[in-house]
Amino acid sequence: MYKFNLHNFAPFLILLLFGAENLSGADLKITPPYLYFTGETGSLVNRTLFLEVDSSIHLTFIPLDLIGSDENEIFPASSIKLDNRPDSFLIHHSQPLVVQIDLHQIVPGEYHGPILIRTPKGSHPIPVKIRVKDSISFPILVYIIGIILGLAVLFFYGQQSARDKILIRSGEIRSVIKTESELIPPFREQIDAYQDEIESLIHSENWDEANHFVTIIETLWNRWRQGRSDWIVLFQYHLGLKQKIENLNLNRRSLFLIKTAQIVDEVIKNAPHLENSAVLAEKLANVSQQLNFFIQLQNEIEELNRLRSDIPGEFGEPWRAKILELQQQLDSLEPLAQINHENLQDEIKNTSRELKKLVHQHGLKVINRNHQAEMTSSRLMNRVPPLISKNFSPVKNKSAKYQKIFKYILLFLLGLLFGSIGFYQFYIVHPTFGANF
Repeated sequence: MYKFNLHNFAPFLILLLFGAENLSGADLKITPPYLYFTGETGSLVNRTLFLEVDSSIHLTFIPLDLIGSDENEIFPASSIKLDNRPDSFLIHHSQPLVVQIDLHQIVPGEYHGPILIRTPKGSHPIPVKIRVKDSISFPILVYIIGIILGLAVLFFYGQQSARDKILIRSGEIRSVIKTESELIPPFREQIDAYQDEIESLIHSENWDEANHFVTIIETLWNRWRQGRSDWIVLFQYHLGLKQKIENLNLNRRSLFLIKTAQIVDEVIKNAPHLENSAVLAEKLANVSQQLNFFIQLQNEIEELNRLRSDIPGEFGEPWRAKILELQQQLDSLEPLAQINHENLQDEIKNTSRELKKLVHQHGLKVINRNHQAEMTSSRLMNRVPPLISKNFSPVKNKSAKYQKIFKYILLFLLGLLFGSIGFYQFYIVHPTFGANF
């Protein structure tokens, strides 16, 4: 609803009170009958009056203070003057008159009131209305700062919320893990390392990275919880595998056994990051298979030494160097070099056949060593125990991606809303606040 404001009609009321005849008397006619100025603070604004007289007369320009629309501010008369003309002058017939206002150090707002032109026959009031606006740079700056401050506040509270959520989630996981006495070392060490990293990231206010590590810890914990019994069994199997390697390598420095031990350590160390316990079981089974193959070849080399010892010294002694070479090749094998394993196995079998021939040539019998096969079987590593837990299938958190997109859309909409409100207040409700675009 339109609100009636008497101040907006003050210039026209002055015009009516003085009467139109005073503005267009016999000695002076003024066009237009009123002046309207608008401009930015710090500028000079000119308006032109056209004066008409019947004969030469002397005029005096008299500016007056103008009253602000809120009646709290004054537009000083000293800021109203004629452009390049003294306040008193002689006019002949028709002549334009340029009135200039100086908007330096003027408070933005609307001002109204009259100015006078005095002639020998009397004074002629001219209603004046002035609208002073701020320079566009200032409201735009305020506008931008307001948006930035609004977004900064939203961002700050968003960061505080993110920090609180991270602390809550991290604390919950930490308290649950403390109660889990059977958590195997690979999981516990990995989770503890991530917890330390999270604390460091929280101190540096790196919320995104901290949230990422919290998610990883939650994934590791769920993986452990769903395959708990299998992880425990496989860890015990790993310990047995390590012990078997140490026993085989007690009185020797086999490169194969050293590297196999390193592979076992690496497999169990990375266990928390495997998809499920079945993957760890498969990796341990591969290592166990490699170790059993080594044990079988080692037993066959020991059998070669026994065959050589059955042959008379002058005939069996030349084979000592060959058997030693085979032993060195076995100790130098790469754990995953399957071709080399097969080549060495073929060479051991060929050597065994040659030695058995020598035994027969000397009229000796090859002793049946069934107990040797039984001993070899007892030295082999047992198979990986069967798993009983369901495989862990991590659920990809797609909602996190959509939440991030929603967050940025919300920030954009809030910025647009605040900006629109600011624009409405600056340029619609208070039209003198800044120049229009």
